[in-house]
Amino acid sequence: MIKYKQLNIIEKHSLDHDKRGYAIRLTKTGKELLNQLHSTLEQKLNHSLTEEDLAHVLSLSKP
Repeated sequence: MIKYKQLNIIEKHSLDHDKRGYAIRLTKTGKELLNQLHSTLEQKLNHSLTEEDLAHVLSLSKP
């Protein structure tokens, strides 16, 4: 099992309103890694999908 907290990718914080729960947040390192992964995935998709397929995939990743 990967220890994401030890890799400084996430931070775990107790919730103020419920001490039984936790909030998990990306650290600056985690956000940078996520951006790198997104960029790499986009480059790979650009080379292997048609424009129409790529537009569809990218539309699925938007909130």
